Amino acid sequence: MKKCIFMAVLPLIILISSCSKDQKVVRQLEGEWKTTSMTSDGTAMDKSSYESFTYVFTKCKVSKGDCDGSIKYKVPVIGEFSLPFKYAIAESGKKIVINIIIENEIIKAMIGAENQTINAEIIEHSKTKFIYSYEQTEMDENGIPVTHKYIATLERI
Repeated sequence: MKKCIFMAVLPLIILISSCSKDQKVVRQLEGEWKTTSMTSDGTAMDKSSYESFTYVFTKCKVSKGDCDGSIKYKVPVIGEFSLPFKYAIAESGKKIVINIIIENEIIKAMIGAENQTINAEIIEHSKTKFIYSYEQTEMDENGIPVTHKYIATLERI
């Protein structure tokens, strides 16, 4: 009988444990973060391509659904923009999904997309550093899709 009760309660214990790990990452992310480095396929990217990106993660509870945030950045000549996003932490704090909402017509034209979803693996997270990696498929100059692996490092401001 005790074995049956334990087996019935075990999935609940696993679920609560996993949610608490996700919530821990959300708590650590709360606040403002600056992109301090990015690599593409293992090669360091030019600092000018990411140095103006700042992420703001708002306080939230994992149990209530996706969390809110925004990306602030500067585009030469055009000025500063802010893109809202929704994000979710999953798989016991090992994954982050960021759904960027692109409402600005100029940005839509520049990116060539309405919205963008980043499904990333969390490499490292702490109160001061957040590192994640993701793959993105882009068209090369001949119109052939090429997948690149990016690693982004964010540090708390």
